[in-house]
Amino acid sequence: MVKELDKIFFLNLDSRKLRWNSLKPHIDHPSLQRFPAVNSIEDPFIYKNYDLTLNPVGIAHTLYFSSHYGAVGCYLSHYLMWKEIIKNKWESVLILEDDIELVSLQLFLQKFRKNDYKSYNLVQLSCKSGFGGTEAYWLDYKAAQTLVETTHNPSLLNKIVPASGATNQIINKGLIKKDTYTWEVKNSITSPSDKFLRYVVKADLIKFKRRKKISLDIGLCNNSSILGDSGFRVHELDKEKLEKYSNLKNFKWWET
Repeated sequence: MVKELDKIFFLNLDSRKLRWNSLKPHIDHPSLQRFPAVNSIEDPFIYKNYDLTLNPVGIAHTLYFSSHYGAVGCYLSHYLMWKEIIKNKWESVLILEDDIELVSLQLFLQKFRKNDYKSYNLVQLSCKSGFGGTEAYWLDYKAAQTLVETTHNPSLLNKIVPASGATNQIINKGLIKKDTYTWEVKNSITSPSDKFLRYVVKADLIKFKRRKKISLDIGLCNNSSILGDSGFRVHELDKEKLEKYSNLKNFKWWET
């Protein structure tokens, strides 16, 4: 019998184990495993423990990481799961964050057949609009290998313009004239985990498919572990707010 899923990782902070305890009795699957999430809100410089640097590419990602302290931990958590896949040479892995909706997950697991995914390396399962987030996706060994390799060598994404939509809004508002960035810094976190997946896909480094199968639990996702104290929204930015924000002590905190 073909093993449909080598592993199901359920990403979960130690401070939110209640979510794991609530889901586990309802998912009867031998490959299900809780994966402790990295908490960067308490220690935003924790990426140094993994021999990585923080090098947000472009103004939009710089603003994002400046206020969303948990984004570092989110990226590291996924990075560590990718490395675990490589270590074990798994070929069929489902990664879940702890704000997924239970019923849609149960339906997905009932119908999942590995053979339906054999033509792809990464399948985005999020029901969110656009590319979707990292709350639910399937990947194989090659995808994990490519994601880790691109973290260590971001220059593989040299042709990608980061956060083009958000950046164009900032430019069109006259807040900056031109965005500047580099993909050349090795061993670095360059973008939020969901955007990083999208960039790797956009660069045609892996075979990709989009399937909206697993939903977010609205009640759970509203209590995000990503946000810091001074989150921002691009559509709310004006010149005064951008100048004020850029002068805050937490702007580019990783350079201090």
